[in-house]
Amino acid sequence: MCVTMSERCPLCDGRVLPKAGRPHDGLPRCQRCGAIEIEPSTWVYECEKCRKRGTELHGYMVPHLCQECFERVVKFQTASGLTCPQCGKARIACPH
Repeated sequence: MCVTMSERCPLCDGRVLPKAGRPHDGLPRCQRCGAIEIEPSTWVYECEKCRKRGTELHGYMVPHLCQECFERVVKFQTASGLTCPQCGKARIACPH
């Protein structure tokens, strides 16, 4: 599949950069909403962990998880003590 990288996301007008790493090696990903371009002009919200497609993604900085995976990571980080010292939230959900 030949994917051309757009400079701006058509869904939110965020900046698009190639995303290195699993499972979307090299696919363009919006740095604001987390959408990926799977074909020219075809953008989807797909969870990096379970690959489920939905209407939005969650996570800090670049959203990349579906709601279920995000909640699992929040529970794990909270139980493991991986929380922000300022607000007490799990690091994946912290705006600081």
